Amino acid sequence: KSISVLYDQDSTNIYAVRKGLRCGAAGTKGEEIVPPVYKNIVYHDSAFWVTNEGDRMGVFGFTGNFLLPEIHDSVYLLRYPHIRCEFKSQGGDALFNMENERQTEYNIQEAYMVKGSDDLIRVRETFKGWNVLRLDDYLPIFEKYYNFIDEKDDYFLLRKANVFGVADFTGKIIISPQYDRISTGPNRGFWVERKGLIGYANSRGKEILPSQFLRIANLNRHYYLVMKRDG
Repeated sequence: KSISVLYDQDSTNIYAVRKGLRCGAAGTKGEEIVPPVYKNIVYHDSAFWVTNEGDRMGVFGFTGNFLLPEIHDSVYLLRYPHIRCEFKSQGGDALFNMENERQTEYNIQEAYMVKGSDDLIRVRETFKGWNVLRLDDYLPIFEKYYNFIDEKDDYFLLRKANVFGVADFTGKIIISPQYDRISTGPNRGFWVERKGLIGYANSRGKEILPSQFLRIANLNRHYYLVMKRDG
């Protein structure tokens, strides 16, 4: 059967081709890169997304090296070279690195790239909770898992049960979970609240003003105007 070109990638000299009803990929000299046995093929970020007759998806590398078997419900790019692979029958998704071929277990329920870092991803894992993984090896930066981890400008807000703490992007705990509420304060510090009363902790997590005030106003770098419950 003849081979027809579906589309070409000018910058890579690679062609998506069709042989009969099956798709694959070939080079400019006709050399086979991905065998034409798939229902569909898409070139995406230096890799080939392939779909079989059962609408299961897999991934081939740029040179045709087999990366992921076509067993997944969906596959999509988080940030090159990191792929999230959905596999419903396993009860969760997996993360996969196309460059070093590292892969997590199929236990990812949610995954979000950390905007303030090129090396981290926030994940919620089945039966464990939230942690932050390093992208080079997919290992967690925190020893413990949390009920929720939120990303702020330059720190993580940690929730354990109903109390909050703070950690930096290296995984160092600045404030252990103990406050009812924490928000960004002046001088890279934090407003902390416990039982409706406010305090202030500095950038190292040291409580400068105990959480016993109704209101705190920042006058300048060194002084605060405070109001207690009794006035």
